[in-house]
Amino acid sequence: MSSLSPHTEVGYVKRNKRNGKPYGNYFGYYRFPSESQVQKVKLEIREKRFAEQRLREIIDHQYAIRTGMKPSDDQLRIACKPLAEYIEEYVANMVSRELKPETIRKISPMLRRLCDECGWSKIADLSAPDYESWRRDVRLSPKSKNHHLNTVSAFSNWLIGNGWMETNPFKFVRPARVEGNETRPRRPISIDEIDRLIQFCPCPNRRMIYKLSFATGARESEMKAFRWSDVGLDSKDPTITYRKGETKNTKPERNPIPHWLAEALREFNLLKRSRMMLC
Repeated sequence: MSSLSPHTEVGYVKRNKRNGKPYGNYFGYYRFPSESQVQKVKLEIREKRFAEQRLREIIDHQYAIRTGMKPSDDQLRIACKPLAEYIEEYVANMVSRELKPETIRKISPMLRRLCDECGWSKIADLSAPDYESWRRDVRLSPKSKNHHLNTVSAFSNWLIGNGWMETNPFKFVRPARVEGNETRPRRPISIDEIDRLIQFCPCPNRRMIYKLSFATGARESEMKAFRWSDVGLDSKDPTITYRKGETKNTKPERNPIPHWLAEALREFNLLKRSRMMLC
């Protein structure tokens, strides 16, 4: 049997049989030379010549998709879907991965700002030249501009991972130079300033927080997660344990602390216990 189309090795229409006689609508069958499985499609047509014509149209359409002359239905759906919906799915994905809430809260506003001010409404609109123009004109610090670049680049990689984009248009965009362009000049706090801050601080709890912060260099979230059970003061080499999920790499860490801090923690703990007994 010869095929109805020059593009296929197999191409014919056929109806089911009842009591040995054909009945109902025609089905179409076709297979391209590069494929091994015969495709079956409902034609919803009872006349054979019209069914064959419809099958030829389907084969021509599928051939155009396979050769890249026409986009597929999935490609059209991806291209037409608003970018705002992809952003919502991206944020939901980060929530499902249980990323830190303070990180997630920053993502959506940055992406929406870029979409609004760069005029991006579809995936195809994402482009490095638009970002470069926005970065040149917007009044933000270089560090903030880099945060926006990292965010939209990570978003593009997520789109690629889901098969919705082929390449990252921001892959070769170089970040803005931060050193020498700081909004506010910064310097490390001196030992003398730390001593004066602790000496003149009237609150014992706050003094202990300052000492712990300066001695360990812990972040705010790590400081809030500390418990007395995390502090090892009984050994010759006192340590403090950073809890799992609170560090930047989410892994637990045990770090040494200076002996003067260990002694200050012991005195502070004794003071807290004595106050509890008096109450």
